[in-house]
Amino acid sequence: MQPYFPRGGPQPLAKPNRTWNPVGYVSQWGGMDVGSGMLFAAETIDGLVHQLGGLRIRAECSLVPTHQYSHAYINQQSSKLHDDNVQDDEKRSVKCPVGTAVATSSGGEELQQHYDTIIHTTPPFYNYPPSITPELKEVLGIIDIDSYDDCIHSWSKELLRSCYRQSFKIAFDNNTNNDTGIQNSFINNALSLFGLNIKQHIGKTGKRVAVPLLGAGCRAFPKEIALDVAAIESASWLSTTHSSDTSDQENTDEDELDVVVFGLLEEDDARYLSDRLEKDLTNYTRA
Repeated sequence: MQPYFPRGGPQPLAKPNRTWNPVGYVSQWGGMDVGSGMLFAAETIDGLVHQLGGLRIRAECSLVPTHQYSHAYINQQSSKLHDDNVQDDEKRSVKCPVGTAVATSSGGEELQQHYDTIIHTTPPFYNYPPSITPELKEVLGIIDIDSYDDCIHSWSKELLRSCYRQSFKIAFDNNTNNDTGIQNSFINNALSLFGLNIKQHIGKTGKRVAVPLLGAGCRAFPKEIALDVAAIESASWLSTTHSSDTSDQENTDEDELDVVVFGLLEEDDARYLSDRLEKDLTNYTRA
């Protein structure tokens, strides 16, 4: 079993092509002496989702078409130290580029007991975000970053914010997003050949979305920055998609409300996120 990738990146550009290795062999993907620097799949949210989702979720992910804006990326992970190692054709077949999101069903029965849909998104490595291009900035709606070399971490933060925006859009747009509708239709048509389909949960007006703290694990974002980004984008979503008239919300059945629930391991982190979210919501209300 090969490790997932080095904690904090960069991810090796090619997986080992050997089916066996001599004793003592160590590659970019690790070996016996890699220690805590490498993460196995079960140590990441993405790895656990694919493990619990089983063959079905892997099949659905394989059916996701190449993202229509993958051509806007020079590469998926870059820095002034690693640009020379990037292969030109890497950008041409990416299904979920950094800063974007796609949706599949929840896969196997174990996840289906708790979730209707899984939204997959790709945060950047904090120290190795994709190179900045004008087209990529336009596609992701990022306008405040000009120079990659001078503000790598600011660019990483903007890409992480895009992950939340894209994910919330898919989660709460009630299939009005045409690109997502086309994608799900494509996957459903393919699955129907085997008697499988993505469930359509018609009649549910309120949605409950469980969100991990994106970027704070294997992508190596400092926890405080990851919490700040989560609060900023959650507050932005709440302020732009919900009426400022609280009387409407007070008269709404709890089952009809859209809810975002963050899964955090530490109570201090939950308290920090709650306080920051309240502060950001206040700022949006005053604006």
